[in-house]
Amino acid sequence: MDNFSDFPVDRLRFEYEKRERELSRLQMELSDLKREEAQINDDWNEASSNLSSGADYRNFDAGGYQSGLTHVSNQISDLHGRMNELRTEMSTIEQALNAKWK
Repeated sequence: MDNFSDFPVDRLRFEYEKRERELSRLQMELSDLKREEAQINDDWNEASSNLSSGADYRNFDAGGYQSGLTHVSNQISDLHGRMNELRTEMSTIEQALNAKWK
């Protein structure tokens, strides 16, 4: 992480706004991934219901659902981590800005 206390005020604002934009983009990506996760769960529930009602299970691949869900869950976790990093950086920038005004 940069030493934000050495940055001029204009640069601090720029860095803060840059992180705000990235955070907004990541929040939209997270929303998309959560919808994808919900769809995978809905598909799983429908497939499970069909199996329990006596449908032919020879072509059923539970591993496909599980690997898809694992992949999406990992992406969601990675996004949360990056979003937390951005929030921490933004807080540090805010502290540097506040120190400039004292």
